[in-house]
Amino acid sequence: MSTDNEQHFMLLWKGHQSGPFAMALIREKLSSGEISRMHQISFNGRWITLGEFLDKQSGPSPEDRLREEAKKREKQLRHEFEAQLASERARKSIVEQQLLEAEKRSRSSQPPPLPIPPPPPPQYHPQPEEQYQTSPPQVVVKPDSYMASAILVTLFCCLPFGIVSIVYASQVDSKFNAGDYAGAQQASNSAKTWYHAALITGFLAIILYVVGAAIQHR
Repeated sequence: MSTDNEQHFMLLWKGHQSGPFAMALIREKLSSGEISRMHQISFNGRWITLGEFLDKQSGPSPEDRLREEAKKREKQLRHEFEAQLASERARKSIVEQQLLEAEKRSRSSQPPPLPIPPPPPPQYHPQPEEQYQTSPPQVVVKPDSYMASAILVTLFCCLPFGIVSIVYASQVDSKFNAGDYAGAQQASNSAKTWYHAALITGFLAIILYVVGAAIQHR
């Protein structure tokens, strides 16, 4: 690169050119405040700001140097990793080759296997006819839940007994689906019992109401 005494530059400010100036004179003008870093300077056939030109002349910034060092370090680490990976692959290949050779040697040293005799034919033993008889499958029928009857007696006959009947009626389906057939039958019987109790209580209440009304009208 040419020194400041050998190379001269033109300056441009607001459309007005001046120069040429040696670099030493430009630095003096910049230090005295006669020109600023916003002035343009002719460099390599184009105009750039004086600040940009001076930054290029002073070399890369500390940030650029750090980035460059980081790139070099990353490249070195990648190269070391690839070398280590290639070494591991080569070692693995050698071990696999040694295992194959050992397996071949062991096969060649073993005597040939003896022929396996065929299995004996199966023996047929007739069974008594009673063993082939199967009992017919048992069909489990879901007991009645009496849900509709429980709701009707709750609305029109006896509310307390009807509610108890509804509670037991709601347990029939859940116990039957869970496989508790005895519990489902017990819940059905309880729902039926409370349904009859609510029905009888409702009829007695109606009869007593009619009799009482007849006595009052006499």
